[in-house]
Amino acid sequence: MIDIGNIIKDYCYTHKQSIPALARSLRVSHTTLYDNLNFNTITLQRLSQISSILNHNFFTYFLDNTSPTQDELLRLSAENKELTARVASLQKEVTYLQEINSLLKART
Repeated sequence: MIDIGNIIKDYCYTHKQSIPALARSLRVSHTTLYDNLNFNTITLQRLSQISSILNHNFFTYFLDNTSPTQDELLRLSAENKELTARVASLQKEVTYLQEINSLLKART
């Protein structure tokens, strides 16, 4: 789990921004902001406001920036081909079953 509260506090510390000043900009008490940061109870709206005030996009910490390896891409490509063939086979089967069903309905 991302500890966004500590990330924001660390950012403020390294950029010489005080939490009380940030709280004033947010129009909340500094104790409320400290509670939000310490317990990770920050709403998306509040995170957006903090990002805007500090001119830093804190949402990026929630992104998974890992790229698939070449082996994973090859595996996924093979799996995709296999699943595509299976879907085509199932579509043919559905067509056959529909034909059988209509023949059986015609007999009754």
